[in-house]
Amino acid sequence: MDQVTATSASQGGIDAARIADLRRTEAAAFRKARPKSEARIGNGIEGFLGGVPMHWMSDWPTPFPILVERAKGATIVDIDGNALDDFCLGDTGSMFGHSPPPVARAIRRQAARGLTYMLPSEDALGLGRLLEAHFGLPFWQIATTATDANRFALRVARAVTGRVFWRLDSESAGQGRPVETIVRATVEIPEAGLNLDFTIRRNTDTAFPASHIIGLRFTSTGDPATQTVKEVGVPQIMS
Repeated sequence: MDQVTATSASQGGIDAARIADLRRTEAAAFRKARPKSEARIGNGIEGFLGGVPMHWMSDWPTPFPILVERAKGATIVDIDGNALDDFCLGDTGSMFGHSPPPVARAIRRQAARGLTYMLPSEDALGLGRLLEAHFGLPFWQIATTATDANRFALRVARAVTGRVFWRLDSESAGQGRPVETIVRATVEIPEAGLNLDFTIRRNTDTAFPASHIIGLRFTSTGDPATQTVKEVGVPQIMS
């Protein structure tokens, strides 16, 4: 995970050799602060493909993942006793903090009644009204995975517009970057007078901790003065 390579003379205007030196320095500091973690998972976790529970963990710039002991509020503590401010919060699954008492109580209550049914329970009877009242949006759906959320969003787009075209394309991520295969969807939104070019490409920027990047590009098919995109919200997943 901490492999350092220099593919060009500079990156973002910074000398590539300087970036490589900084990564080596930070990797050494990371290891020094986490001897227990390195001893446990420094060579990967046995039984997992690539040595990590989820494949995208191998894309992180750290030498090995942080091995968590506990988390509370917005703080994670690893097995070496390092306390870290958590800006990920379970990829929004812990948006209100780790184990807030009301959530912990609700999970304990539900665990005794079963954790997954693929059917609604009585709790769902009031949940829709609460979501509508709190966030101001009239209709909601709940997804349990990113794939589920993406699939539902695409089905909504297809239902509203009737036209979504998926294909594989070959495209460069920028000047001097190699041509790579990307996933592209063209979405026509006639009622809004807009088209959407939706792309998913592999992230080649080692300074950015993500395996893939989603791109959204809107073009107007109507009057540019009236057919504009005012806001694109950050994708959210409810779990």
